[in-house]
Amino acid sequence: MGQASHLLWLVAGVVGLLVGVTTGKLMVAALGLAAIVTSIVALTLFSVPLQIAIWVVLAIALTIVLRSFVPAPVTDFRSNQGKVLQAIYPGQTGNVSYQGTTWKARSHITDVVLESQQPVQVVGREGNTLWVMPNVDASQ
Repeated sequence: MGQASHLLWLVAGVVGLLVGVTTGKLMVAALGLAAIVTSIVALTLFSVPLQIAIWVVLAIALTIVLRSFVPAPVTDFRSNQGKVLQAIYPGQTGNVSYQGTTWKARSHITDVVLESQQPVQVVGREGNTLWVMPNVDASQ
C-alpha cells in the first residue's frame, strides 16, 4: 500500500461521508470523516497498521461526538413536544423546533397541514427528518 494509501483513505472517506450524510446515518459519516483525517495523516505516516489504529480511534471518538446531535428515541409523546416553525403541507417537509434545535419534519398524518407555531408531537425519526403529528393536548 505504501505512500498511495492516503488516496485509498481519501476515497473511502469521501464515499463514507457522502453516504452517511445523504442517508442520515451518522455512524457511516463518522467512519468517513475518520478516513479523511487518516488520509491526511497517511501523507507522513507510512505504516498501514498505525493508520488503521488512528482510523479506529478517530471513528470511535467521532461516533461518540456525533451521537450527541441525534435526538433521544421517542418513547413518551408528552416529553417529545415540538413547535412548527415553517408550515408542513401534505407530502412535503417543513421545519420544527425540537429539544432546542431546528429540524426538518414531515407530518405523520398525510392529509393534515401543520401551521406555523402549531404545537406538535415527535413520533419518529428517519435520517435527519422528524415525523410529527398534531399535538392532541396542547395544554400540557
